[in-house]
Amino acid sequence: PFFQFYAVEVDMRCMHLMGYHAMCVGNHDLDLGIPNLVAQATAHAPRLELLSCNIVKNKSDPQSYVFSPYVIIETAGGVRVGVTGLMGSNAWACVGMKQRGDAVLVEPLEAARRISEELRGGGLVDALICLSHSGHVDDIALAEQPFFDVIFGGHDHVKGFHLRVKRVSAGSGAGGDETLVVHGDPYGDSIAYAELVATGGAEKATKEVRAVSSKLIDISRVGKEEESALEGDDSDAEAAEAATKLRDYISTVEGSFKDKLKEVLCTTAPSLNLSTKAEDGQHPAGRIHHPCVRLLAEAFRRRYDTNIGIMNYGGTRGGGFPTGEITLGDAYSVCPFDGTLSTCRMNAKFVNTLAQHTANALLCRGSEKYGFSGVDYTAVRLETSDEAGRQWQAVGLSINGSEIIDSRGDLGEEEWYRVSVPTYLLHTHISQLDGYATDVRDVVDGPDGAQYQVSCHFDSSLVRNTE
Repeated sequence: PFFQFYAVEVDMRCMHLMGYHAMCVGNHDLDLGIPNLVAQATAHAPRLELLSCNIVKNKSDPQSYVFSPYVIIETAGGVRVGVTGLMGSNAWACVGMKQRGDAVLVEPLEAARRISEELRGGGLVDALICLSHSGHVDDIALAEQPFFDVIFGGHDHVKGFHLRVKRVSAGSGAGGDETLVVHGDPYGDSIAYAELVATGGAEKATKEVRAVSSKLIDISRVGKEEESALEGDDSDAEAAEAATKLRDYISTVEGSFKDKLKEVLCTTAPSLNLSTKAEDGQHPAGRIHHPCVRLLAEAFRRRYDTNIGIMNYGGTRGGGFPTGEITLGDAYSVCPFDGTLSTCRMNAKFVNTLAQHTANALLCRGSEKYGFSGVDYTAVRLETSDEAGRQWQAVGLSINGSEIIDSRGDLGEEEWYRVSVPTYLLHTHISQLDGYATDVRDVVDGPDGAQYQVSCHFDSSLVRNTE
């Protein structure tokens, strides 16, 4: 829970100690807004470049950058390596409107093309690397274009991988007709590493650069040889000194809130498992109400005595809660994001939209999924995909135990239900669904200034009654 206690300070300080030159801005970097990120980076990582070539101040001016669009790093051998950052549309959708401020997102492919033309087309770099916070599907599609030599990606928490993608159109760059895509494992379990080799003497205006190898380095097994590889030209002694400073700093920070994390919030008899993994042939919606997500939705529903509580799967982490005492540290491991709650009214038609979306989103990475309290349904497989491409249908939809079907067999659009939902979720993913403008009313953000910090999530009766 470094973020909750130090608001990006620790992240920036660690990157400074590790000697990073640049980072791509991702959605969680903006959880406290753009000014906070810039201030923390300036104070604690003054040599670190915050990169994004497609977050801009004005969409009519695609070069009105909020952050640095790129940085050019020249190696000891005179090779000029351009590095840019790119945020995908799905990641931007995860940034709340308040956190965005006046910033807007330029379409990623458009921004990538512009940067490639400026740097590679202008002869300013010998190699061009993209740090992408977009997800593996978008990164592979991006790699098919002749823009970058290497794409280091993240965002959608897939298992780490490295592959070469054939370009669909010709272009200059490493590998000639291929782009290397490398994703590290989620949650910092591994580092994505790629090696580029340049050929051509100093007399050549532009070196020929190609990516020759890539790998994932398991953080838990990093040895001296791999530490040296990651440090580049630094000596073993310098790397060891940096590692010692980093460990000492993290130890000091952890010690500052260690006792706070031991605070007991409640006790539970059952073990609350966060896993949503389905058996072969079983739809993941069979576990749609897995305990932790539904527990949080139930807590939100009770907070304002509403008909429905909603929590998003993306707002949870970890493997669940232990049997017995649940501490503040346990709670943060499952729900690390603080925020405010909103209330609103949704009609039955829109509640059905949320249910149908979730039944299908569980099979599609990158789409947000919702856990409910007060809403139940069964997911059944369609014999053929419908016109919207959906493979599953939520049937038998009920709210507070009553099916929401009127006497004509239609959804009761005149029936309205009070809902408690995280403010962030309401104004990002949910607001983009069809029908939001007409089927959601009376939105009140953060009633009474309520925070859904983890200390408010759990009361003993709620946990005891969860099966």
